Amino acid sequence: MNKVTKPLKEKVKLIHKKMEDEYIKELDNEEYVSEYDGKKELTKAYAHGALQYVKLYLPTAVCFSLSIASILSSHHISKGRELAASAAYMTVSKFV
Repeated sequence: MNKVTKPLKEKVKLIHKKMEDEYIKELDNEEYVSEYDGKKELTKAYAHGALQYVKLYLPTAVCFSLSIASILSSHHISKGRELAASAAYMTVSKFV
């Protein structure tokens, strides 16, 4: 988890600092990169961070989903077996 959050935080701080520096430059009538570009960079950084989180948690989510599916299918199989056993018992009990 720290492998994902630490680089993301550093990159976001860097982008915010760059945006602040560019705002100061604009006030001094120097070369200026628009705030739109800074927001675009932030969006890219957050998207990259989200992708890293997906890569980190995807195996866990898949295993969780497969576990739930296995439990539900085993319940379905067990329910069918119980119905078959009770039907066989009812049939035998009628003839005895």
